[in-house]
Amino acid sequence: MPNHYFYLLVPIVEVFKDTYLKSRNAQLLVFLINFTQIMQQSAIPVFDMRQSLTYERQLQAMIAQLIQTLRRVEPSLELKLVELLTVNDPAIEKALNSVRDPFQQEFTLLCQQEGLLSYLIRNFCERLTVSYLKMEATLVVWDLLIFGGTNETQVIEVLALVLKLLSAEVLGCRNIAEMVDMFLRKAVDVHEYDLFLEIFNHFKHHSIDDKIAETEETKRSIPHMRDLLQKGLSSKVTKLIDQ
Repeated sequence: MPNHYFYLLVPIVEVFKDTYLKSRNAQLLVFLINFTQIMQQSAIPVFDMRQSLTYERQLQAMIAQLIQTLRRVEPSLELKLVELLTVNDPAIEKALNSVRDPFQQEFTLLCQQEGLLSYLIRNFCERLTVSYLKMEATLVVWDLLIFGGTNETQVIEVLALVLKLLSAEVLGCRNIAEMVDMFLRKAVDVHEYDLFLEIFNHFKHHSIDDKIAETEETKRSIPHMRDLLQKGLSSKVTKLIDQ
């Protein structure tokens, strides 16, 4: 089983700590595991590492999607990322060699800067944010992916929104190695409330706002969303819906 599948079990274990869910049939746990696998497969392409050029083109497409999303959510970050992808530094090769898969050959199409950035994007997407964000923030992302549907761009869009919340730190980076290192250290500090508002605002035209309104159904079906709404976010969400 691929390593990232073990990461995907962590939120399920966290959710099943809930006293109500402990009393439910074991079939619910099996359903969640299967559903998570389907959700992950729909959120990221199947990588063919045996075909190196195909694999690199897939990584290039993910980088392009991140840049395109940043152009919409925070243009200054798009410009900064494009700039960082042109900056050479010995630290980049060192960082890339530390994360490169043992069987992975040298990149042909990607420069070292793109290779290091693609490592971050790929793992963030394969794990559906697990281990990069704190658990409360990951559960918010999962709630929105489950109820809003998933496709091959959504988790990359979430990555762009996290970078937006870390914009001051990103703008201070001198090369892509510094940015990746900063993200690995700082993303876990992103507050779930802030991420919720960014995600909701970004995806509000994707037919999810009616699914996460403050209703009794929400309180039963989306417990993590319920907690957020009850702690003062309801009025902010209402304003976003009305915009």
